[in-house]
Amino acid sequence: MKTLQMALTGALHHQNKGASDWGWPGLLAYGCQNFVVVVDTRTVQVIQTLDRHKTNVVKVKWARENYHHDLNLPYTLRLASADSHGRIVVWDVSQGLIRADFYDGTKPVQDLEWLSTQDACPTLLAAIHPPSSVVLWNADTGTKLWKKNFNETLLSFAFDPFNPANMTLLANDCILFVSDFMTSRPPSGTGRRFYISNPSSPVHSGAAEGGRSSERRTGGRSALRRNFKLLVGDVKDSTNKELLDSVFPTSKGGEDTVTLNECLQLMYLRSCRNHLLLVYSKELLILDLEIKQTVGIVAIERSGSPFLQVIACRQRDALLCLHENGSVTVRVRRKVVMGPFSTPVDQIGNMASQQTGDLSPLGEQDVTYELRCQSEALRITKHIRISGMAACPVNERSVAVFVNDGRIMFWNLTTIPAVVQARDTPNHTQTHLSPLHSPGFSLSDSGSDPYKYPSSSSSSEASTAAASPAKTAKTCSVPRMCNVPHTKMAICDMIGQTYGPTEPSVDRQGYVFRFTLQGLLSGLPLPPTIIKMCPPLTTKNWNVYRPLLAVGSSHGLVQVYNLSSGLLWREFNIHTCQVRGLEWTSLTSFLSFAYPSPGQSGLVKNELLLVNLQTGSSELFRGDKGNDESPIEIVRISHLKQYAIIVFKDKPMELWDIRSQTLLREMPKNFPTISALEWSPSNNLKSLKKKLSQDPTSAAASPTVELLPTIGTETKTQTDSKKLANLTVREHFVFTDSDGQLYHFMVEGNIVKDGSKIPPDGTMGAITCIAWKGDTMVLGDVDGNINIWDLKAKISRAVPTHRGWIKKLKFAPGRGNQKILVLYNDGAEVWDAKEDLLPSTPTSDMFLPVDSASSSQGDLLASENTVGSSGDTTSSGYFPLDALSLDTCYDILCDQPFFQKYQLERINLHDKGVQLLCLIDKAFDACRYLQDYGEWDQAAWLAKASLNNVECSEVMKRWVDHLCSSAVNYKAIFLEYARYLHSLGNLTAMEHYCHKAGGKGQQLLRDVQMENAQLQEKTAGEGSGDGGADQEGDADTSEGVEEGLL
Repeated sequence: MKTLQMALTGALHHQNKGASDWGWPGLLAYGCQNFVVVVDTRTVQVIQTLDRHKTNVVKVKWARENYHHDLNLPYTLRLASADSHGRIVVWDVSQGLIRADFYDGTKPVQDLEWLSTQDACPTLLAAIHPPSSVVLWNADTGTKLWKKNFNETLLSFAFDPFNPANMTLLANDCILFVSDFMTSRPPSGTGRRFYISNPSSPVHSGAAEGGRSSERRTGGRSALRRNFKLLVGDVKDSTNKELLDSVFPTSKGGEDTVTLNECLQLMYLRSCRNHLLLVYSKELLILDLEIKQTVGIVAIERSGSPFLQVIACRQRDALLCLHENGSVTVRVRRKVVMGPFSTPVDQIGNMASQQTGDLSPLGEQDVTYELRCQSEALRITKHIRISGMAACPVNERSVAVFVNDGRIMFWNLTTIPAVVQARDTPNHTQTHLSPLHSPGFSLSDSGSDPYKYPSSSSSSEASTAAASPAKTAKTCSVPRMCNVPHTKMAICDMIGQTYGPTEPSVDRQGYVFRFTLQGLLSGLPLPPTIIKMCPPLTTKNWNVYRPLLAVGSSHGLVQVYNLSSGLLWREFNIHTCQVRGLEWTSLTSFLSFAYPSPGQSGLVKNELLLVNLQTGSSELFRGDKGNDESPIEIVRISHLKQYAIIVFKDKPMELWDIRSQTLLREMPKNFPTISALEWSPSNNLKSLKKKLSQDPTSAAASPTVELLPTIGTETKTQTDSKKLANLTVREHFVFTDSDGQLYHFMVEGNIVKDGSKIPPDGTMGAITCIAWKGDTMVLGDVDGNINIWDLKAKISRAVPTHRGWIKKLKFAPGRGNQKILVLYNDGAEVWDAKEDLLPSTPTSDMFLPVDSASSSQGDLLASENTVGSSGDTTSSGYFPLDALSLDTCYDILCDQPFFQKYQLERINLHDKGVQLLCLIDKAFDACRYLQDYGEWDQAAWLAKASLNNVECSEVMKRWVDHLCSSAVNYKAIFLEYARYLHSLGNLTAMEHYCHKAGGKGQQLLRDVQMENAQLQEKTAGEGSGDGGADQEGDADTSEGVEEGLL
């Protein structure tokens, strides 16, 4: 992966809420301010930061990965992101490049979704552009394929995972259903409009039992009425409203409909057909789109936190719910088997009440999702809020929770074995731990072999089994491949089928869920007040060097990041107030100072701490000093890490020995007031060499390594270490006073000698900062002027920047590199002292502190919430596809017995959803009637639920004939399959399907034949010149080796 730039991101903007997506390759993308951050979930490491957005990112979506690709059409890691100005960017994440950039309007994109069923063109992207437009884009070219305007303000949309032609849109006060979504043209109408009656009036936001108590008091008829009218047509139509009021009269003349402004989310259930989920803060509504009514309400517990986001699993009928307190819950659909002696506990989630004697099948089959597991909650404060959640699409058991302070918590769902007694008494007929058992576990009394599956049976046997659930189904054994226990890698390995057999067994093995925290990715402190890079890489410390960056915050927190990985390496909560400055004393320690805001007296308590990264200890550098004194303004460490100068606001500076932590000299009261100070980086090396030449006992030691301690570096002997610790070397520093006069001083031990004085430059104002490298010194003032001094040639020149007060100057590392990073109040610029001092990289963003990383990593810039760096075995047989081998999302492939069991609940729930032909035993004719009118899905559903194998096969064959007819564009299917066969190398089969694909297939065949001919010619040419090619190859190899050594 090519990483062009790295940024350490921090707090999230409120517009970043929900801008996250977990892709199939295991990469997590989310929006942070105007950045798109890509995280490797396996290592919990930021691997890419994309920064081409100018405003906050509001949506992030990974492109589909299961499309045909080969060498000619390679797979690319595509990601789409949208910002608050309506701009959509499609990225090639592996290269860090933009593939397309397009927009429609300047308002925030409301929703974004890749079309996942278009195999011929996997680059189609649908978006909602405010206020009421749905646009279909070609994400490769940025071309707008079509645009459809609706009459409602759109908030979000959802595509039916079982039928790509169905799209549901959430508007302010209604839901729009579109059933003719196509890529070739926009929808013909504005969709069917539906309204929802008040979902929270009959159900209190309490516990499950308490939430249903009010429902039982009102009686079963009112509950039935609520269930019927929850999803109705356009109630503004007087005819429809009078009809509903005549069936269910009310004292108020009909129920009032409510707007959907409180609806947080709209989505399809991915494990069940035709089920829509509406997320409210206090409850979840489950709608059956075939009968247009609510089939279940999941109310929040009495002491539970409100819902924030829900992810519907595909492998199992389960919901992953995010709550406002940061906890994640798992809710699994429960199938309740009711009996004549059921207790109220068994009726949790049912809509009928025994107290009124209303035990209609409608109430007994209410869809219920049971709370099974909950993660730990966070401590939510005024400034800490939950921003969103993303789940792994592969296993659906790994979850990432985003906090607005920049933290990402990775939770993993695990199971713990538990033995639970199943209650089998006249009053308790349900199995409380069901369906949490391993897939394939048999609950029948015939045996405990977990690899026994119920055999298929005729429709009459299935109906008999449905009428008498106590009968044991026939079983057929699947041959064991090994005795290795089943690995629980996905949620389907942890939760059994919801619609499997429900006969209870005694002392069966069950499982209890538990969330474990697998990783934590921390963000920058809010906001960063100071950043400081560790000492640079040299030839003496390259084997132990780590590119560490220290970041201070306004809350006293200091974080240390490893820039090679972008991970948080250490974190120290050492101060009680804002961190004012950081200075590295070695590769393993740094000085940090902080003080609160001064009062009327101007005196503060200075906190100056020396922190050791290896031990994690921190100690007061100045001992008991620091109470009620002038604030510290500057702390500067000498180049050889011997001395530290501490400059106060209204107090003379102090000179300290870092190694012994002793005060060497406190300047007199008449010492000049210091406005800027810098140590010399060059003269001290000459003095060091002179000192070592005078002391031959310590000359064998490496001076730079010993005077600059590093991680894992050891001295040769303890004697040499003591001698070097007592060795003092002369170093130089310069400073300017409030009048702009420059002073030069020399320090050796506790001796401070005054050097030369240079009067102020008339063109410069008050000096604010100094940078010194080699023979070049740069000064900046309050008026935005830069003064360059060439110390060797003894000349100077002043250049105005016209940007105002210069806050900081910093030379880039590397010998001969004269680039200067200049920080202003409103941005930063990079100047080159060798050229004509023209800014080479102008920026206009608001930056706080700056620093330089290394010659390869470039400069560091810190904005309000971001720090960025720029750098360059086998047996054949038939086994029935039943409940224990297929998930409910594959219901169309299941056998009739299981399908009937699966649909029995919905048939009982409908109580009116069967046709008249079915009532007079003409289900086969009903299927043909539906097929004649194009309702192929409905016909297949009815055939699976009511016909035997022979009649069902006839219905399915007719559907196949329709798909192969001229009414369906099958040539595109043949063309895509021919490409797939070509990638496998099956040219004979490819040629067959190219002829079936028409003109495009013939073109593909000609292209393949031409490619093969060119390949044969190239192979023949290489075979005739093998000797020359070998010599040429040897020459290229030798040149490559020499080039690599250089």
